[in-house]
Amino acid sequence: MYWRVIIFVFLAALLGGGFYFIITDSYPIIFVGSKYISANNFNKNYEAALNYYKNALEISKNDSFEVLNSGEAKIEIQRAVLNNLIEDELIAKALRKELKPEEIKMKVRQKIEEVLADKDLQKAAEKLYGFSLDDFILRVLEPQARRELLEGRLILKNVDFNEWFKTEKASVKIIILAPGFSWDGDSVIIKE
Repeated sequence: MYWRVIIFVFLAALLGGGFYFIITDSYPIIFVGSKYISANNFNKNYEAALNYYKNALEISKNDSFEVLNSGEAKIEIQRAVLNNLIEDELIAKALRKELKPEEIKMKVRQKIEEVLADKDLQKAAEKLYGFSLDDFILRVLEPQARRELLEGRLILKNVDFNEWFKTEKASVKIIILAPGFSWDGDSVIIKE
């Protein structure tokens, strides 16, 4: 009788955890080595990319909004977002090998503070991406700062960033769980 209670509690916890993962979109959509990228992270970046393109078209007085509503455009934007998330994780992984976490945080913060000197940045982030300033920092400025930091470190070692990146992409096991997409060793591709 005692083991039935244990099994019931175990199954209830498993079911509750699975339900939480699904409701919060915390389930993995991509594995980059041993790290995963959640559906929630993908969805937020995808919505930001859509907002960016819609607002860029609006600002440029281009009335081709229907282009963004086509299935092909949405799939291409999703592909690009998946690719960027993978690249961001590869860069973050490389920096973790090079520097201590507090050093990365400090150097990234310094780069971001340089950009934040522009007082119109918050308005631009809200207008173009639909982001609060904090989300803009997290989803746009931090990845860009990490990339610049790694590029600088590689330059000091006389290593070409693009060559290093190509090798890194080919050497890491990447699994894409999003339907309709796969990894070809260099970038995300759309399955036909």
